[in-house]
Amino acid sequence: MSKDADRWHRVEQVLDAALTLEPAQWPSMLDQSCSGDPELRAEVEALLAKLPQASGFLESPPSVAAAALIDADRARFDGRLIGPYRIDREVGRGGMSRVFLASRADGEYEQQVAIKLLRPGLDSDIDLERIRAERQILARLNHPNIARLLDGGVTADGYPYLVLEFVDGVPIDKYCTERGLSVRQRLALLSTVADAIQYAHRNLIVHRDLKPSNIFVTNDGAVKLLDFGLAKLLLDQQEPRDGSPLTRTGQRWMTPEYAAPEQIRGESITTLTDVYQLGVVLYELLVGRLPFGGRDRNLHALEQSVLNDEPALPSSVGEGNKDLRGDLDAIILKALRKEPERRYASVADLHDDIQRHGEGRPVQARPDSAAYRLRKFVARNRVPVATAVIGLAVVVGAAIRERSLRARAESEAALATAVQKYLVSVFDVADPFSPPQLRSSDVTARTLLERGAARMDSVLGGHTENQAQLRTVFGLVYSNLGVYDQATTQFRQALDLNRKLHGEHHPAVADAMDELGFVLSLQNKFDEAEPLLTKALAEQRALLGPRDSVMANTLDHLAALKSERNDFTAADSLYREALAIRRERFGPRTLPVATSLSNVGLLLFRTGKYDDAIPLYSEALSIQEERLGKEHPRVAQTMQNMAQAHQMRRNLDTAEALFRRSLAVKRKALGNAHPSVTISLNNLGNLLVRERGKFDEAETLTREALALDRQMFGEKHAYVAASLDNLASVLREKGQFDEALQYAEQALSVNRSLYGSNHTYVALNLNNIANLLRLEGESGKAVPLLRESVDIYRALLGESHVFVSSVSLNLARALRESGQLAEAEQVFRKVASATSFEKPAERAAFIGASVGLGQTLNSQGKAADAKPILEQAVE
Repeated sequence: MSKDADRWHRVEQVLDAALTLEPAQWPSMLDQSCSGDPELRAEVEALLAKLPQASGFLESPPSVAAAALIDADRARFDGRLIGPYRIDREVGRGGMSRVFLASRADGEYEQQVAIKLLRPGLDSDIDLERIRAERQILARLNHPNIARLLDGGVTADGYPYLVLEFVDGVPIDKYCTERGLSVRQRLALLSTVADAIQYAHRNLIVHRDLKPSNIFVTNDGAVKLLDFGLAKLLLDQQEPRDGSPLTRTGQRWMTPEYAAPEQIRGESITTLTDVYQLGVVLYELLVGRLPFGGRDRNLHALEQSVLNDEPALPSSVGEGNKDLRGDLDAIILKALRKEPERRYASVADLHDDIQRHGEGRPVQARPDSAAYRLRKFVARNRVPVATAVIGLAVVVGAAIRERSLRARAESEAALATAVQKYLVSVFDVADPFSPPQLRSSDVTARTLLERGAARMDSVLGGHTENQAQLRTVFGLVYSNLGVYDQATTQFRQALDLNRKLHGEHHPAVADAMDELGFVLSLQNKFDEAEPLLTKALAEQRALLGPRDSVMANTLDHLAALKSERNDFTAADSLYREALAIRRERFGPRTLPVATSLSNVGLLLFRTGKYDDAIPLYSEALSIQEERLGKEHPRVAQTMQNMAQAHQMRRNLDTAEALFRRSLAVKRKALGNAHPSVTISLNNLGNLLVRERGKFDEAETLTREALALDRQMFGEKHAYVAASLDNLASVLREKGQFDEALQYAEQALSVNRSLYGSNHTYVALNLNNIANLLRLEGESGKAVPLLRESVDIYRALLGESHVFVSSVSLNLARALRESGQLAEAEQVFRKVASATSFEKPAERAAFIGASVGLGQTLNSQGKAADAKPILEQAVE
C-alpha cells in the first residue's frame, strides 16, 4: 500500500467511525482517534463539515449542535413518503446509511418496514453503487435468520433505497447482558448466527461487517442478521457499472474494532474474514470486552494491535471468565488467528466446534491427543458411555496426580496411570455405543466388564471417590449392554459410596439416585424406582437450579416411568421440560435435543397421536444421522419408533423398510442378546403377520425374541410378556389356537404381576385372549374379557382413542356371535359414530363397525335398515 493510499485509508476509517455516532460525540471521538496527528484530524473534520447535518458542529457547543441537528433531521425525514411507505422515525445509523421505521401509507394493507437510505453527503458513484449492490445481494438470500429484502427503488431525488423486514429487537450483546444469559445460551445464539452466515457463504456472499449492532435478537429470542451493505459476492466481486472495483484502496469501509487483519492490510476478502469477525463477536459476548480494545483507542494503535498483538486468553480476563478455560479459549483463539489459513476453514467448522463443546465432544481447535480426547468424555451423559468411562479414568488420574504434586504420593500417580491405560485398552472396545472406530469384535463387552469390575477393588483400594465415579461408569456400560442386574449392583454401590463421601444433599448423590432409579425402572421395579427418581429430581432442582442440563436426564427417566404407569399427562410435562432445557442449553441440532424429540414422539405414539409423532421422529433422526452416522444404535432406535407410527398410519412399505433397517443396524452394533434387538424382532414380526401375511418369517422372529428375552430377564419381565403376546398373535394367524392361547395367558399373568390389573398392557392381553376364544367358538367367554379391556383403555386413554374403538368393535362382534344382538347393535353404532373412513388409523374400525352393524340388523330381521349400511360399507 502506497503512503498516500495508507493515509487515505486511515482518514476513511476515522470518518467511518464518526459517521456511526451522533455529531455531538464527534469531538471526543476525534480527540481519541487522532491523538498526536493534527493533520489527520483536520482532514477528517474537513470531510465531516461537508455533510448537511454537520453545519456548525465544530463551532457550536455539542448540546446546541446536537439539538439543532435533531430538529433538522426531523424536518428532513419525518413523515416523508418513499414509494408506498411513510417514514415514522429513525431507528439506526451506520457509516454509510441511516435506517428508518416506516409504515405502509397506500392503504393496501398494514405493514411496518425498515427503510435504508444513504446518509446525506455520501452520493458518490461508488456509494450509490454499494446500496444497489446490497439490494442485489439481499435478493439472493432467503433465510429465517437474515432480515428479508421486501422492496427497493429510487427516491424522487435520485437516491436508491431498500425496504427491509423490520426487526423489533436489540443488538445481540445488549440482549445477552440485559437478560443475564449463561455461556451456553450465548453460544446457542452465536450458533444461530453462524448458521445464517454459512448460508450466505453457500450463496457466494461474504458479509465482512459482522458486529453486535448488525446482529439483532427479538424479544422472543429470534436472531436476525442485518446490514449486508459491505457484503461482497465471491463469484463476480460485484463490480459497479463503471467497471471500477468496489473494494479498492481508499474505499475499504469497515468497522475497525471488528476488522480482520487482511481488511486492515487491504488484502483480499474471503469467507475466512467472516470467521475472524465471528470470533471477535464471540470474544465480546463471552468475555465482556473486545480482544484489542474499542473506539476509546487511537485508531493507529488499534490497527497495530490487530496486526501484531495476540489477544488475551479469554479465561484470563477478569474473575468471572474462568469457566471459559480450555475448549472455549481454544475455539475463540483459533477463529482469531491473524493468518486466514490458520483459522477455521469455514464458518461451518466454527459452528461445529461450538456444538461439539456443548455436547462434551472433543473440539477441533485443540490438539487431538489421547489424554485430551479421553478427558472430554467425562462431560457426556451416556453417549457414548464407554468413552465416558475413559474420561472418568483420566479425571481420576488427574486428581491423583494433583494430590501427588501437593503432597508427595508418587505411587498414586503411577497407580492413576495404570488405571488410565487399563481402562483405555478395555473400554474403547467394550461398549457398543462408543464410536465405530473404537469398537472391536474380537472381545465381548460382558467379559471385559466383569474383568474390570473384579479388579476395581484391588486397583483402587481405599480411594472412595474414584471408586464411586468408576462404579457409576461401570453401571452405565452394563445398562447400555442390557445387563440390568449387574448395572443395578454397580449403581447401588456408587450411591452408597457417594452418600458416605457427601451426605444426602449433593449433586453426586442425586445423580447416583437417578441412575439407580432408571435402571430399576428398566427392570419394571417401579415402586422402588419412582421414589429415587422423584427425590433425585427435587435435589437437582434445589442444588443446580431450574434449567441445568443434568436435570434433563432425570426428567426423562421419571417421564419414562410415568408413561409405563400410564400417567401420560405427567410424562408429557416432564419430557417437554427436558426438551426445553436441552434446546436452551445445547442448541437445536444436537444429540440431547434429538433424544428429547424422540421421547416426546414416543409418548405421542402411545397416546394415539401418530401424525404428531412422525415429524418429531423425523427431526430426531435427521440430527442423529448427522451427528452419529447411519449405523449407530441410537439411529436404529429412532427408526424403529418412526416405523411403528408409520404402521399405524398404514404407510406399510415405509414401516417395513424402517423396521428392517433398524434391526440390521442393531444386530451389527449390539449383537443379538440385547433388549433393543428383541424389541425390533417383535415389531417386525408383528407387521409381517398382521399386514403382510408372512407367517413363517414372523414366527421365526418372535420365537427368537422370546428366547433372547428369557435368557436376559428370566420369566417376570415386560419384554418377556411382549414376546409371549407377539408369538401368540403369530400362532393365532397360523390357526394354532390352543398353543396361541397358552402364550397369551402367560403374557397376561406376567403383566398383571408387574403392573396390576389397571394397565394398557393388561388390556392388550385381555383383548388378544378374547379374540382367541372367539376363534375357538367361545364368544360368550370372550365378552367379559373384552368389557374389562375396553374399560381399562377408556379410563387410561380416553373415549376417543383408537384402542377404545378397536376393542369395542371386538366386543360388539363377540356379543353378536353369542346371540346378544340388541347390545351388539348398540356397540356397533357407537363405534361407527366415533370413527371415520377419512382417517387412515380409524378406517378399519369404521368399516368393521358398519359391516357388523348391517349384519346385526339383518339378523334381527331389519333387512331394510341393514341394506344401505352394508352398501355404504363396501363401496
